[in-house]
Amino acid sequence: MIRFKGNIFAGLIFLFLLPISANVVYAQSTTFPFTGFTDSLSYNNASARSTGLGDADIADLGQFTSYNLNPALLSFAHNPVSFHLSAYQDWRNNFSHFDLTLPAYNITNEIRSVIRLSYAYADSYMSSVNPLGRDNEPEPDLNRYQLESGTSFKISSVFSTGFLQTLSFSNNANAQYWTYAAKAGLFYDPVGSLSYAAVVSGVGRGTEYRFIEDGTTVLGSYNIPVSFEIGATFTFPEDSIDPSFSLSLSNQKRFGQEGVWYKGGMEIRVIKFLSLRSGIQFQPDLNYYMPRFGIGYKSNIISLDYGIAPGTQSKIDGRYHLVGLTIHL
Repeated sequence: MIRFKGNIFAGLIFLFLLPISANVVYAQSTTFPFTGFTDSLSYNNASARSTGLGDADIADLGQFTSYNLNPALLSFAHNPVSFHLSAYQDWRNNFSHFDLTLPAYNITNEIRSVIRLSYAYADSYMSSVNPLGRDNEPEPDLNRYQLESGTSFKISSVFSTGFLQTLSFSNNANAQYWTYAAKAGLFYDPVGSLSYAAVVSGVGRGTEYRFIEDGTTVLGSYNIPVSFEIGATFTFPEDSIDPSFSLSLSNQKRFGQEGVWYKGGMEIRVIKFLSLRSGIQFQPDLNYYMPRFGIGYKSNIISLDYGIAPGTQSKIDGRYHLVGLTIHL
């Protein structure tokens, strides 16, 4: 009888401790799965047309927004007195930015300038326009405001140089950062089908973010890798404002990184107002192969462009798309 009572007592203790032990299990904290994940924001984003050409068009005058890759192009750009609007979405983390490029203006007959304003942030609602599906990356909690100023100097009828400066302000509830970056370019356009260019970029600092244990986004800055790029563009018919065919090739050395990046982009005007584009970025030493695609519509009043980077190596190249609208004045 005593043994029976002991079993009842032990059972009561077990029943009493069971909910306590269950509460202990459920009260254990779980670490944010992306703790320590670090990434950076691109400080200088190309246009939709340049994306479709693999960012190889540093010597291409096809659209005045190419100044973003090579500011020296601004001196010879077609239709520089235009408004340009663009929207960009990174499929990895829904980071998006929206840009407004104001019409270029002449300071003197030899000096031309342009200004671009940009706002960027991440929001989950953008996943509804993500046709390829997003990567398993968290959305950073930050906002970024940018002011970009480009100036070109026309040295002669076939040669120019230019500078591009980017001032960025990034913030969230915990921190804020100012960063500055710059690039410089040369452009040579002799009579004929070929034009040539050289660009030095990556001088300055960019915005970096990291996630800590509770999922908070921590902001910081990093030294942008300096790079040197040379390239050329072939157009047919030669010296045409609206060529039927263009081929752009460039080689880029990113200092501190092994090997050389090879870029290529081709544009074919299939009918008077419609162009198809394809591009590639290839790094044989690292075995990186990144295709790009694009399409463009152009009339006397507007140009509408779409570019996509599917991102076979998304951590290196990103996975994104963007659309651009240019209004010619």
